[in-house]
This record gives sequence, structure tokens and C-alpha cells, in this order.
Amino acid sequence: MKYTTKQYATALLGALEDKTAREQKKILRRFMQVLLKSRDFSKRAAILKEYERQYLSAHGVKKVNLDSAAPVSPKLKNEIVQAIEKFIQMHLVDLK
Repeated sequence: MKYTTKQYATALLGALEDKTAREQKKILRRFMQVLLKSRDFSKRAAILKEYERQYLSAHGVKKVNLDSAAPVSPKLKNEIVQAIEKFIQMHLVDLK
């Protein structure tokens, strides 16, 4: 049976959850072996991208890119992060 990148990412997310760094390393090594054996190794970049999307979503993290013509100081970067966090908090919707 062929698995989609989303299915692989979901399985990986579940397998790595609440594991020690040592256990995660073993799981990742075995996961790569499974990809090789199933001839899906070429999907690894897409799987990792989907894994990142699912991980961030599960942990409530929003990914934001900051483009600037000039270098941004750490102080300004922190102020921007705080402003974005405040904006997001103001626009949260609780659906029940």
C-alpha cells in the first residue's frame, strides 16, 4: 500500500511525541529505512514539510517571515514578535 506524505507526517508526529532525544534518533533512523524500503525516499522533503506544518499547528505556533531591506536589530525583532502576538490574541475566535 502506498502512503501519502500527509499519512507519513502524521505517523512520524505520533511516533516522536513524548520521546527522549535518543529514542527520537532511533525512530528517525528507522523511519528513513522504511522510506527506502517502500521506495518513498524521494518524498522525504515533502514529508518533513508536512510534518513541520502539523507540528506547528498542534502546538499553536504561527510561522511568520520577516523581510527587511536593512538588518533588523534583536530589539526591533522582539518588538515585532510582541506586536504580532498581541494582534493574534485580539483576533482569536472561540467556536464551540
